[in-house]
Amino acid sequence: MTTMNMFHHHIASFAGILCASFGFATTGVAEEKAAPPQEIAGSKLEYKDLHGSYVYTFAKDGSYTFAAVHQSGKSEGERKGAYKYAVTPPDKAKLSLDKDTVIALTFEAPLKGKLTVDDDVRPHAFTITPGKE
Repeated sequence: MTTMNMFHHHIASFAGILCASFGFATTGVAEEKAAPPQEIAGSKLEYKDLHGSYVYTFAKDGSYTFAAVHQSGKSEGERKGAYKYAVTPPDKAKLSLDKDTVIALTFEAPLKGKLTVDDDVRPHAFTITPGKE
Protein backbone atom coordinates (compact mmCIF):
# COMPACT_ATOMS: atom_id res chain seq x y z
CA MET A 1 0.00 0.00 0.00
CA THR A 2 1.43 3.37 -0.94
CA THR A 3 1.73 6.20 1.56
CA MET A 4 -1.17 8.05 -0.09
CA ASN A 5 -3.40 4.94 -0.02
CA MET A 6 -2.54 4.37 3.66
CA PHE A 7 -3.48 7.97 4.40
CA HIS A 8 -6.88 7.55 2.69
CA HIS A 9 -7.43 4.23 4.46
CA HIS A 10 -6.79 5.82 7.88
CA ILE A 11 -9.00 8.82 7.10
CA ALA A 12 -11.85 6.48 6.04
CA SER A 13 -11.43 4.42 9.21
CA PHE A 14 -11.40 7.55 11.38
CA ALA A 15 -14.53 8.86 9.64
CA GLY A 16 -16.28 5.54 10.29
CA ILE A 17 -15.42 5.73 14.00
CA LEU A 18 -16.72 9.31 14.19
CA CYS A 19 -19.96 8.39 12.43
CA ALA A 20 -20.53 5.43 14.74
CA SER A 21 -19.90 7.47 17.88
CA PHE A 22 -22.36 10.17 16.80
CA GLY A 23 -25.18 7.75 16.01
CA PHE A 24 -24.69 7.36 12.28
CA ALA A 25 -24.34 4.12 10.43
CA THR A 26 -21.19 3.88 8.35
CA THR A 27 -23.37 4.64 5.32
CA GLY A 28 -23.84 8.14 6.75
CA VAL A 29 -27.56 7.58 7.43
CA ALA A 30 -28.82 8.48 10.90
CA GLU A 31 -29.97 5.56 13.08
CA GLU A 32 -33.59 5.39 14.19
CA LYS A 33 -34.04 7.55 17.28
CA ALA A 34 -35.44 6.33 20.57
CA ALA A 35 -37.90 9.20 20.95
CA PRO A 36 -41.06 8.56 22.96
CA PRO A 37 -44.40 8.84 21.19
CA GLN A 38 -45.99 12.26 21.63
CA GLU A 39 -49.30 10.65 22.56
CA ILE A 40 -50.04 7.33 24.26
CA ALA A 41 -53.84 7.35 23.98
CA GLY A 42 -55.13 4.25 22.20
CA SER A 43 -51.94 2.32 23.00
CA LYS A 44 -50.97 -0.58 25.26
CA LEU A 45 -47.92 -0.64 27.51
CA GLU A 46 -46.68 -4.07 28.57
CA TYR A 47 -43.94 -5.17 30.94
CA LYS A 48 -42.93 -8.12 33.13
CA ASP A 49 -41.15 -8.56 36.43
CA LEU A 50 -40.35 -11.54 38.67
CA HIS A 51 -43.98 -11.74 39.84
CA GLY A 52 -45.95 -11.51 36.61
CA SER A 53 -46.88 -9.54 33.53
CA TYR A 54 -48.73 -6.25 33.36
CA VAL A 55 -50.71 -4.45 30.68
CA TYR A 56 -51.93 -0.86 30.71
CA THR A 57 -54.41 0.14 28.01
CA PHE A 58 -54.81 3.89 27.55
CA ALA A 59 -58.02 5.47 26.21
CA LYS A 60 -58.30 8.83 24.47
CA ASP A 61 -60.53 10.19 27.25
CA GLY A 62 -57.65 10.04 29.78
CA SER A 63 -58.68 6.75 31.39
CA TYR A 64 -56.72 3.52 31.56
CA THR A 65 -57.31 -0.14 32.33
CA PHE A 66 -54.64 -2.14 34.15
CA ALA A 67 -54.49 -5.94 34.03
CA ALA A 68 -52.04 -8.17 35.91
CA VAL A 69 -51.30 -11.86 35.42
CA HIS A 70 -49.27 -13.73 38.05
CA GLN A 71 -46.31 -15.78 36.79
CA SER A 72 -48.42 -18.90 37.52
CA GLY A 73 -50.85 -17.70 34.84
CA LYS A 74 -53.59 -16.70 37.26
CA SER A 75 -55.25 -13.34 36.63
CA GLU A 76 -54.73 -10.87 39.46
CA GLY A 77 -57.62 -8.76 38.27
CA GLU A 78 -58.09 -5.41 36.60
CA ARG A 79 -58.47 -1.86 37.73
CA LYS A 80 -59.41 1.36 35.99
CA GLY A 81 -58.29 4.90 36.59
CA ALA A 82 -57.13 8.18 35.09
CA TYR A 83 -53.70 8.93 33.60
CA LYS A 84 -51.56 11.83 32.44
CA TYR A 85 -48.68 11.40 30.01
CA ALA A 86 -45.79 13.83 29.54
CA VAL A 87 -42.75 13.61 27.25
CA THR A 88 -39.31 14.88 28.29
CA PRO A 89 -37.11 15.00 25.17
CA PRO A 90 -35.05 13.43 23.92
CA ASP A 91 -35.84 9.93 25.25
CA LYS A 92 -38.01 10.06 28.40
CA ALA A 93 -41.69 10.15 29.32
CA LYS A 94 -43.69 10.04 32.52
CA LEU A 95 -47.03 8.41 33.23
CA SER A 96 -48.94 9.65 36.27
CA LEU A 97 -51.69 7.26 37.32
CA ASP A 98 -54.48 8.21 39.72
CA LYS A 99 -52.35 10.96 41.30
CA ASP A 100 -50.23 8.49 43.30
CA THR A 101 -48.37 6.16 40.91
CA VAL A 102 -45.60 7.41 38.63
CA ILE A 103 -44.07 5.32 35.87
CA ALA A 104 -40.84 6.73 34.42
CA LEU A 105 -40.13 5.55 30.86
CA THR A 106 -36.72 5.70 29.18
CA PHE A 107 -36.85 4.82 25.48
CA GLU A 108 -33.97 2.81 24.01
CA ALA A 109 -35.68 2.22 20.66
CA PRO A 110 -38.96 3.33 19.13
CA LEU A 111 -41.76 2.05 21.42
CA LYS A 112 -39.31 0.07 23.62
CA GLY A 113 -37.13 0.72 26.62
CA LYS A 114 -36.91 0.46 30.41
CA LEU A 115 -39.34 1.67 33.04
CA THR A 116 -39.39 2.15 36.77
CA VAL A 117 -42.51 2.32 38.93
CA ASP A 118 -42.63 4.89 41.73
CA ASP A 119 -39.49 4.74 43.89
CA ASP A 120 -38.53 1.20 42.82
CA VAL A 121 -35.15 1.60 41.12
CA ARG A 122 -35.26 -1.81 39.39
CA PRO A 123 -35.77 -1.22 35.66
CA HIS A 124 -38.13 -3.43 33.66
CA ALA A 125 -38.19 -3.78 29.88
CA PHE A 126 -41.37 -2.49 28.28
CA THR A 127 -43.00 -2.30 24.87
CA ILE A 128 -45.76 -0.05 23.63
CA THR A 129 -48.19 -1.26 21.00
CA PRO A 130 -49.85 1.64 19.20
CA GLY A 131 -53.63 1.56 18.97
CA LYS A 132 -55.57 1.10 15.76
CA GLU A 133 -57.92 4.00 16.46
